[in-house]
Amino acid sequence: MSAFLDGALRPRLSVTLGVIAFALVEIAALCVFVTPDVVARLEPGVLARNVDDDGAALTHALVTAQREPARSAHVALVGASSMREAFWHIDTLRDSVADALEQPRETTLGAFNLTSGGQALGESLVVLGALPETPRGVVVLGIGPGTLFADRTDLQTRFEHPTSALAVDEMNAVARVLGMPERTATGLYFLDHLQFFVSRPQVPVWLALGAPEPRRHRYLGRRQWTDERWVERVDALRVGFEQRAQDDALVSAHLVALEQTLTHLQRQTQWRPILLEPPLAPRARPALTEARSAARARVAPLAARLGVPLVDLDAEAALVDEDFHDFTHLRSEEAMRRYEARLAALVARHLSEPNPSTVRP
Repeated sequence: MSAFLDGALRPRLSVTLGVIAFALVEIAALCVFVTPDVVARLEPGVLARNVDDDGAALTHALVTAQREPARSAHVALVGASSMREAFWHIDTLRDSVADALEQPRETTLGAFNLTSGGQALGESLVVLGALPETPRGVVVLGIGPGTLFADRTDLQTRFEHPTSALAVDEMNAVARVLGMPERTATGLYFLDHLQFFVSRPQVPVWLALGAPEPRRHRYLGRRQWTDERWVERVDALRVGFEQRAQDDALVSAHLVALEQTLTHLQRQTQWRPILLEPPLAPRARPALTEARSAARARVAPLAARLGVPLVDLDAEAALVDEDFHDFTHLRSEEAMRRYEARLAALVARHLSEPNPSTVRP
């Protein structure tokens, strides 16, 4: 009996080699078949682990944008969740811009929602560098203390274990400027983003049964913070911003990377960048004004030097405390549409004007 059990439980070399060979063949097949072209043809929710998987949404949106049919102009929105929750829908934004320009909607203007929850400024810069060619475009980047004043440990984690499949070479270029860890690029899409794909074992199920529709808004209809929550969270945010702003080396590195990216857009592409300060609840302004002013003081000189607009639309959109779930996320369709209208007007105005900062080499 002991001899039988020993033979049954001891793995044979041939079996082990067979398992390894099968795994290698499977990986090789995935390297061949999992490409950006294939991902772009999937339904938006197929890669998502759940309806709130922003990493999958950003991945799909970017590869789709890079394969967008020819249009006469484009608009793109890039940034974290405060940007994602600031407008109702990328299609209604596109339609408003097209109407303001008195042009046909879908056939003339392309629009890309490249926002995602927790998107670090370094990740946003990678997205900006990956924008598709356009004959004329405006890209709006959300920037404020929440992204400029980053937590070094959290940022390192996002570069080591990215939540979306952004190009490794471009990630490494930004990582070098920020002093973040780099990853090895193989040139094979599946291997370069192995962590991303293996963390989504539900893909075959979604392909067979149909994927759930990604949720656009996380805070729609949610209650406002209680008074106690306001005091607790806003004070914690203030302290956090002040502490992270003291990491001058990382803040300065972010500004260097930002300038490099904006300069690339101006000199090598037809994209016109706009920097947008995300919405901020009036109730939060007294506590966070110092942090917001500190961020603006670092960004504004760079923006002025490059001729890039730095804009705050809160007053134009007439945002009030009742519009917010918390300090920055809008919670009603009406507020989102109101802000979206001002954002569309801003984009249309800059699309209709010649870009004075575009310099051709």
